[in-house]
Amino acid sequence: MIRAIIFDLDETLLNRTETVKHFLMDQHRRYPAIQVRVLEHRYVSRFLELDNHGYTKKDVVYPQLVEEFAIEMDWHQLLTDFDNRREWPRLVLFPRVEEYLQQKHQEGYKLGIITNGTTNAQLSKIEKTGLDKLVDTYLISEKEQIRKPEPEIFLRAAKRLDVATTECIFIGDNPRADVTGAQQVGMKTIWFQGHLAWPEDLDNRPDQVVTEFEAMFSIDLERL
Repeated sequence: MIRAIIFDLDETLLNRTETVKHFLMDQHRRYPAIQVRVLEHRYVSRFLELDNHGYTKKDVVYPQLVEEFAIEMDWHQLLTDFDNRREWPRLVLFPRVEEYLQQKHQEGYKLGIITNGTTNAQLSKIEKTGLDKLVDTYLISEKEQIRKPEPEIFLRAAKRLDVATTECIFIGDNPRADVTGAQQVGMKTIWFQGHLAWPEDLDNRPDQVVTEFEAMFSIDLERL
């Protein structure tokens, strides 16, 4: 019997790509030193290319941007601006995320989030979107001092929700960090198939695959 649903954050609940686009357009608008060197659409697209969906550190991305476009600014200033998540103009959840979480809570499921990243960045996202009020617990890798796919972070989430790992379903977009990590401790899994392809060297498969969050409404969790 499934008693708990645990989610990844970026590119699962939060549309990180759209969120970052809104920030970058705002950053371009606020800094004349960027405007005089590069058009907005090029600034945004090149950042996203270098960023690689968040897998490249920003202290690598920003020096490269400043050098490529000959922006007359200290890249540290842009990095500090990026890190100040509470001032981001818009944080974009995928359609119907809030509705789904509310519905599942009403149905009696316990809800959680496990996310890799810094405490400052991820906590800001969780609180500013109101997700902290829609789930029962959330674990951030920096604060926990352990990252997905290490089994311990999944075990901690189940313990805090007071359920067995075999009573949990984990939903995430990363085949290794999310799906394989959760399967190691006996959780059922749903892969949110997005920008990441399934690695050829992974023989395991998720219990279900979705390509958009709204598809979650049609999944009978008890039949997985």
